[in-house]
Amino acid sequence: MLEDIRYAEEPGFASINLDAQISSIPFYGKLGFVGKGEIFDDAGIPHRHMTLKFR
Repeated sequence: MLEDIRYAEEPGFASINLDAQISSIPFYGKLGFVGKGEIFDDAGIPHRHMTLKFR
């Protein structure tokens, strides 16, 4: 994941967006991602949108 973040920062992306399984939210939070919106179901697994903004 750290390599993906470095890759996105170099060309000047404004953010990375992903849909995290609820159990993975603490992992992404430690990387700087912030939860956005309500929890939703994807294939029977609860998820939440998360965003990491660079600027």
